[in-house]
Amino acid sequence: MEKDFWILILSVIFILLLSLAGSSRAMDPLDNLPCPPGFYFITYPFFYRVDDYLDKDGDDLPGDLGLRMSEVLFRFTYYPPTKGSPYSLHTIVPVGRVEITNPMTGHKESDSGLGDVTLIGAIWLGKSEGYLYGNFETGTYYGVGLNVDVPSGSYDKNSVANMGSNQWDIRPMLFYAGLHGPLSVDLTLYYNFRLENKSTDIKPGDEFWLETAIGYAITKNLRIAGHLDYISGRDMEVGGIKQSDTATKLLRLGPSVTYQLGKLNLLFKVLFDVEGENTPKGTLFWGRAIALF
Repeated sequence: MEKDFWILILSVIFILLLSLAGSSRAMDPLDNLPCPPGFYFITYPFFYRVDDYLDKDGDDLPGDLGLRMSEVLFRFTYYPPTKGSPYSLHTIVPVGRVEITNPMTGHKESDSGLGDVTLIGAIWLGKSEGYLYGNFETGTYYGVGLNVDVPSGSYDKNSVANMGSNQWDIRPMLFYAGLHGPLSVDLTLYYNFRLENKSTDIKPGDEFWLETAIGYAITKNLRIAGHLDYISGRDMEVGGIKQSDTATKLLRLGPSVTYQLGKLNLLFKVLFDVEGENTPKGTLFWGRAIALF
């Protein structure tokens, strides 16, 4: 009975780990504004430290997961020239390492290499007065997009540590940005359709994501922001049978600082998993560097 319990817990942990780490790939201050046409190369180094796992009642389970995830996400972005609504295409390639203490054996397990690649397309549907590429003095902007996580990462069903999930995630999104002088507001809504892992017959529960960033420009080149992210999921299925009380909830909060250094844009963000259910609870350290070709 205890073995079956931990197998289910570990399956949930790694399904969620990849989702929770990946959920912060796009939401930073001013991310929901369209950029001037061209190619962009963006890197996101991050480190996710998890010691606790929250059960269905939001209480810590006994033991130390010792879960550490280090990755660098390489994001290739293109904004084509257009006289109509701006749109963008993105490919995100993660490379890194994950390790965890297997609670059934007490041994550390790890994996490294390529994670699941994410493909993104987005289009802005609305524009405000004074709208022009690169001119964001004031106004509101909104659009729609689609994210697809491709199961391209390293995966072994006999291991508890995997860089890949071995299942597809498909996330349509709605996004909004408001910029009024030094104040900026970014808001993104996702619905995450999570498909079945054919190797384990586990289908993670679909999820609703909310990601927000409220920023303020202290100077022309320095911006601070506060972030609130929320995830609410449905019960997972194993072999087509719904597992009750496995639905995920997570509230995550934290600050960020952005600095513009010539043509290089740098960001550092710390997010704390505040409370949740059926989820790892940890701290995410996140960086970003943008260069314009």
